[in-house]
Amino acid sequence: METSVIKQQRGLIFSNFTLKLLAFFFMTLDHLGLFIGYYFLKENAALVLVMRGLGRLAMPLFAFLIYEGAIHTKNFRNYALRLGGMAAIIAIAFSMLLYIPNNPFYIPNLRLFGNIFMDLFLGAVGVFLLKNKDIKVKLLSLIPAIISILSFGVSSYEKTNGTAIHWFPPVLRTQYGCFAVLMIMGFYIAKIFKDMYLQKLAGDMGVDAEVLHYSSFDVRVTNLVNMGTVIFFAIVVYIVDLIIITPFLPYQWLSLFSGALLLCYNGKRGYNRKWFEYGAYFYYPLHIAILAVLFYLLTL
Repeated sequence: METSVIKQQRGLIFSNFTLKLLAFFFMTLDHLGLFIGYYFLKENAALVLVMRGLGRLAMPLFAFLIYEGAIHTKNFRNYALRLGGMAAIIAIAFSMLLYIPNNPFYIPNLRLFGNIFMDLFLGAVGVFLLKNKDIKVKLLSLIPAIISILSFGVSSYEKTNGTAIHWFPPVLRTQYGCFAVLMIMGFYIAKIFKDMYLQKLAGDMGVDAEVLHYSSFDVRVTNLVNMGTVIFFAIVVYIVDLIIITPFLPYQWLSLFSGALLLCYNGKRGYNRKWFEYGAYFYYPLHIAILAVLFYLLTL
């Protein structure tokens, strides 16, 4: 029996904690490449392209982790407050970098960077609203989606025309336009269709749907669906990038490869200590600050 269980779980090696570490790794690699490209090399240098290309794997992992957090948290209000609080902190720091004259840490196209915690906050709120059984509440999920689409439109317009739009400040915009927010919500919508499929399959097999729900088969089907969600949005980004000028890197489509990592997700939380749970929120601003100061000092 144990051998059978082990075979069924073979390859499911990544917990929620492991995926988070991978997301941090790819994000740090991406930002390290960004600073190297700005201070020492060109943006199209081979090393920079490799580092930033690998960095494209970070966003879908964070999107998935936010989706998981939104559906499993016991207190969504506190969860949303943490994300919203971080969005406010990033907005304040971003404003200082953007608007303080003669800022030594200013880098080109800073206006187009956006606030990543706005993506995460809006995506989490969207999933929370979609989860509600009341159709009127579900429809409210259109609000975070529309805000993210508007953010994408404004940033794309700025990059295309070289003009600044002040009524929607960069510090309140999403970093990945509408794609991170829609991907987070997309994971939940994909789950609905996956559950419908398993329900039908259970009926065809003449077994209780719960039997499939708690099986490794469910885990693997879920992982396939999640990978498909990532690939779908990566392809959409690629197509949109061909049609219009966007604020994305031209190789943002490489994010589709992070879908392969989700195939190895075992659905378990993994290491979970309070210091890491809450400290993870501050990793983003801290590592950016450390890299900014380090590279600034290296160029003195």
